[in-house]
Amino acid sequence: MLFIVSLVYNFVMTGLDVIALICLGSRRNWRTAIGVLGIYLFSMLVLAVLLGGPSFAAIRFLAFGLFLHLPLVLVGIAIIARRSAKSSERARANTANPNPDPDPNPNPDPNP
Repeated sequence: MLFIVSLVYNFVMTGLDVIALICLGSRRNWRTAIGVLGIYLFSMLVLAVLLGGPSFAAIRFLAFGLFLHLPLVLVGIAIIARRSAKSSERARANTANPNPDPDPNPNPDPNP
């Protein structure tokens, strides 16, 4: 029975992982990331207590969440942050002056 409940917990947490990454992918700022991670950790705790009950299973589910699902979400956040940094870097490079004038005075007076 515990195996089936473990599968249910891991499937639900995988769904929460995907939802958290979708929310973070659509809004790329730190306040949203902190809020989503707070809600994610709280839902991990509530789900572990509801499915595990007052037994060792709740601690086992928390361990699944903290050491399996949370690192996956953090890696996903790092990938999203890196992609957004690269895209903003490309945007800055594209909006910069493509032909900067190295010499502001191209025809100087030969007799100063």
